[in-house]
Amino acid sequence: MLAVLGNQLTAEDIRKAKAVIIAADKAVEMDRFDGKPLINRPVADGIRKTEELINLALSGDAEVYHAANGAKTATASNEKQSIGGAFYKHLMSGVSQMLPFVIGGGIMIALAFLDRRSFWCATR
Repeated sequence: MLAVLGNQLTAEDIRKAKAVIIAADKAVEMDRFDGKPLINRPVADGIRKTEELINLALSGDAEVYHAANGAKTATASNEKQSIGGAFYKHLMSGVSQMLPFVIGGGIMIALAFLDRRSFWCATR
């Protein structure tokens, strides 16, 4: 089941698009992009190679997506991921979600050290 997006593309948006770039590590409903030049890459490429992906899409070198063949290809590419790759992906996802708590804890500890009357410091 696909998650509902807050700003999902409308049929009019897709019709007006010159090309489609999908940077996702999860399944994306791709049937609605039928007949459009489509570039499907991992999220890391969307972050690190943004300009390259946009230039590729605008140059017209992207393959045109056809819904009948594309669904089988997307499923096959998700099945090819190794156990190590899946573990790494889940580990990095967990690290990304914990980062705000780690930063918040560090800031709280730093603020506690600034206060000389905190219970960690000896009073004079």
